Amino acid sequence: GMVVCLLDTTSSYQVVSTLKSSNSSITSLDWSSDSRQLRTNDRAYELLFYNIDLENPSKSKQNPHATSLRDVSWASNTCALSWGTQGVWDSDMDGTDVNAVDVCQALGLVVS
Repeated sequence: GMVVCLLDTTSSYQVVSTLKSSNSSITSLDWSSDSRQLRTNDRAYELLFYNIDLENPSKSKQNPHATSLRDVSWASNTCALSWGTQGVWDSDMDGTDVNAVDVCQALGLVVS
């Protein structure tokens, strides 16, 4: 699988944690507004979530309970597969039909 690396920008970009749950290369990722969660999409069309331990990032780990994060506020919205982008997908589409998204929370709009 592929990894997400958490790097300490105050310490010469030293790797402080690796999150190893993805089965394919990462295509997009987003931080939650409070920096406590991370979500990723990968080329296997997975949407994965991670809990980030702010006190000790090396203890960060995958959160397999996606529904518990449904209402999280996200600082960025680049994952094409997410709760907030479900409406851009038709039932006959595959993962290659939507290649980029963003969400404007202020206007309640998704662009794809």
